[in-house]
Amino acid sequence: MNFHLKKKLFIKVAACTFFICSIVWPPAVADVGLSSKVFNDYWYSGKAEVTRYKLLQVRYGQHHEGDTVLIFVTEHMLPALQVKYEHGPKPKNLTSILKLNKTSKFETGIYPYSTMTSIFSPIGLSAKNRSLKLTQSTQEWCGQQFMQLNLRGDSFAVSSRSYFQDLADSDLKIRATFLEDEIFTQIRLAPSQLPLGEIDIIPGAQYAQLFHKPMQPYRATATYIPAGNHHDAAIKTRCYQVTYKELPRIFTVTFAAHFPYGIIKWEEKQQTAQKDERGNFMWMSSTATRTHEVRTDYWRHHHQKDAPLRLQLGLPLRKGASQ
Repeated sequence: MNFHLKKKLFIKVAACTFFICSIVWPPAVADVGLSSKVFNDYWYSGKAEVTRYKLLQVRYGQHHEGDTVLIFVTEHMLPALQVKYEHGPKPKNLTSILKLNKTSKFETGIYPYSTMTSIFSPIGLSAKNRSLKLTQSTQEWCGQQFMQLNLRGDSFAVSSRSYFQDLADSDLKIRATFLEDEIFTQIRLAPSQLPLGEIDIIPGAQYAQLFHKPMQPYRATATYIPAGNHHDAAIKTRCYQVTYKELPRIFTVTFAAHFPYGIIKWEEKQQTAQKDERGNFMWMSSTATRTHEVRTDYWRHHHQKDAPLRLQLGLPLRKGASQ
């Protein structure tokens, strides 16, 4: 074999080795098991996990400070209606789910934004067992938007209502594939089940609403990347990244490598409508970084005397609230 042929072969092998290593690095996270005592003691304790994140949201070519809160809690869902079971005879086919409510609040100049995404994932979430339901709403002074996805067989029934012309009102079906929003619940349940390599993925509902993108499957590459250093050296982390091929978007989540696999931060890097001095469209990143966390039965703390509990989450108190 001559030198040039050896060189070409070496380059090809090296490239393939790099790609494979980037897909599997770091070694697979070991799940604790959905029926283990440690899993059940944490997720079926009668409390929710509530975490506040410092938000830097990209909007109109600028960063805007705000708060994002993730609320994880287990519930039972009626599979046909896809709503929470609350009363009446207990059906035999109740589905145990991990629910995530993700709320974000930020201001752009004079007016505020408020968004909320909810995703309902079965405890056995995997590549063969999709989330049952997703809802997303956005409110700001120009108008409001609402979207809901319901799993129906091998499709998602998508219902969208919007004040804006480009989104308008629509009802359609799309192929039920991996949801960007269920990355969060998949990490908390069984991170080893995160898809890797070339995948089809439906982008985050909040992103789709804010940037007027169709909710449909897109091609992307999912991989682990080096997570960098955490301010607490005792916490080992993993970093999961999705790079879209058909959208100008990269979504990255950093999470704890050990149970309960807490979400430490995430980044949404996307191309904006603004251009730089050379006339190129600018890329900017929205980030959310964990600051506070509590486990609480928050639904029991809805009186005025409970308002100071917000301080435990680093959330502001309204003037005049009991302290």
